[in-house]
Amino acid sequence: MGIYKRRYNNIITTCFSIILFILFIILFVFVIINYNALSINLRIITYNIEYGAERYSAKIVADIVNKYYADVLLIQEAYTENKTDTSIEISKILGWNRISSNISETAILTKYEIIYYEEHNHFLYSKIDKYDIISVHLDDWYYQPFQASYIPYERDGVHEPYTNNTEELIKYATDARGKDIDEIIFLIKDKENVIMGGDFNEPSYKDWTNRATEKGYCPLAVEYPSIQKLEEKGMKDVYRNVYTDEIIDRGLTWPAYKVDYEYRDDRIDYIVVTNTLEIEEINVLQYDYSDHRPIVVSIKM
Repeated sequence: MGIYKRRYNNIITTCFSIILFILFIILFVFVIINYNALSINLRIITYNIEYGAERYSAKIVADIVNKYYADVLLIQEAYTENKTDTSIEISKILGWNRISSNISETAILTKYEIIYYEEHNHFLYSKIDKYDIISVHLDDWYYQPFQASYIPYERDGVHEPYTNNTEELIKYATDARGKDIDEIIFLIKDKENVIMGGDFNEPSYKDWTNRATEKGYCPLAVEYPSIQKLEEKGMKDVYRNVYTDEIIDRGLTWPAYKVDYEYRDDRIDYIVVTNTLEIEEINVLQYDYSDHRPIVVSIKM
């Protein structure tokens, strides 16, 4: 009887040891995976939250950040219509550091220390660790997708002109955003780790192509200048760099929901980085809280 009891105890001890070993392996793998996610990749979300998320909530924005394990959040339209800065509440929920600008109505939130920042008319620049990070919200006046599609659009009672002339559309785009793009290019000159994201209010020349025109995705091919100028200075449009086919992967970011006026779908929100940075993945997130869809990118550190 004693022999059987000892054998039974030995079996129990062995099984317990095996279970502990398996649990240790599972824990070890979990730690390694999460260590890699946190230590090797920098995850960034850019999101035009539409009038300070006043039609939904700051908590929803924070929940999206947490769901995708982001390290940095770039916000456009950070302020409500009565000029309340929603980035303050979002940063409190996340427990993050924050800067915002009532000039560009943009914000940058991060779990890391913000070393330095500058406010500009249509963007907010920051230095975070070894990275130069910019939240961008460029002007939508004139808005070329509407001009080319003959969709009415006005500001302060003034209607923008319609045109399907390629050179005119490029000129209007340059007039609207060229100064800001030149300012950004000057600011990031000779910098190696630049990450900018936001609402450019302009399609890409790689989206409005002859192929896209033939498919009916745009009214004509246009060499839109903003992304093109940044690429000429050593930057890359991450989404189109990863998803090179503008027909299969359109990556539409606006509007996220059906707005109550005439419109056309386009990709006007971007994450643009220096060519030196290696991309793990990028996705346009299918949320319709705001009129813009958020974008999340994972960059190898």
